[in-house]
Amino acid sequence: MARRKREDAIVHQKRIAEAAIKLFRTKDIDKTKMDEIATLAGYGKATLYVYFKNKQDIVTFLSYYSLTKLRDSILDAINIDDNQEHVFLGVCKSIEKYEKDYPEIFKMSLGNISENLDKESDWAKLTYEVGEEINKLIIGYLDDGVSQGIFTKIDNYYEEIFRIWGMIAGVILIANSKEDYLKGEGYFEKEGFLENSYKKIYKTLLFQK
Repeated sequence: MARRKREDAIVHQKRIAEAAIKLFRTKDIDKTKMDEIATLAGYGKATLYVYFKNKQDIVTFLSYYSLTKLRDSILDAINIDDNQEHVFLGVCKSIEKYEKDYPEIFKMSLGNISENLDKESDWAKLTYEVGEEINKLIIGYLDDGVSQGIFTKIDNYYEEIFRIWGMIAGVILIANSKEDYLKGEGYFEKEGFLENSYKKIYKTLLFQK
């Protein structure tokens, strides 16, 4: 019975969180009110507080929920192909979709995300754990490439992860902010720019003979 109630709670929490992220895209997190989230999600404001203590609690849940989706997508990319470049491009596409689906959470992830989380929430601990799972997946991928002699030796894997994440995030953000200008001027399409950028980032990992 307890398990059933827990599953039901998750269903409602996801529905509320998805409504919240839609509002965050247009109004930003700070300007979004709890009653607006409740209305869009189809709940009364009082019911909203059954599932979340406050708006920060919703943001904390969203951080966890969105990261689980990113983790699963990266895991699929790693398992679906044994070609290192194809896997890397799949990981990049996973991060690209993460930014598209959860832009405000993505931006938070580029800074000190813990500042925006409800540290007393169980979701905060789970967010950290899922983040570490993602790091381990990427480390395993990089280590495999080094072992095969495809990638150059990596002295500090966490440093390399941050470097790669920074480059991928950078090209995604610049592609979004300059999309209309680049398309209007006829220079190149966003999709092509991102694809070529991912391939160039991948080349920075390759072992140089």
